[in-house]
Amino acid sequence: MPRDYYVLPQFTKMLEFRAAMIQSIFIAFASLVLDDPTPFYDGIVKAAQEVAQFERDIAMASWPDTEMRDYSLQYNTFTLHQLETIYPEVGFQTYIENLLSGVDRDASWIAIRK
Repeated sequence: MPRDYYVLPQFTKMLEFRAAMIQSIFIAFASLVLDDPTPFYDGIVKAAQEVAQFERDIAMASWPDTEMRDYSLQYNTFTLHQLETIYPEVGFQTYIENLLSGVDRDASWIAIRK
C-alpha cells in the first residue's frame, strides 16, 4: 500500500481492517497446518499485530512520494576525506581504489544515496 495509507489519520480504519485481514490469513494458515490452532490463537493475534505495526514503522521511516521524486534531495556529495571521517570502519580509500582499479578516475568526490 502507498505510504499515505499508513501515515495519514483518515486511513486509520483501513489500517485496522488490514491488521484484521493479516490476522485472518494467519488463522487460516494455522488451520491448514495444525490439527487445532486454538492454543496458538493469542500468538497468532500478536504476530498479526506486529506485522501490521512493522509495515507502519517502515512507512513512517520512508520518505513521502514528493521527496522521493526530488532527486536533488537524494544526491549527497562527499569528499573522500569526509567519507573516511564519517565511516572510518569502511576504509573507503581502499574500497574505491579496488573498485576503480582499472578505470581512469578522479577520486576527489563520490555520491551516496540516502
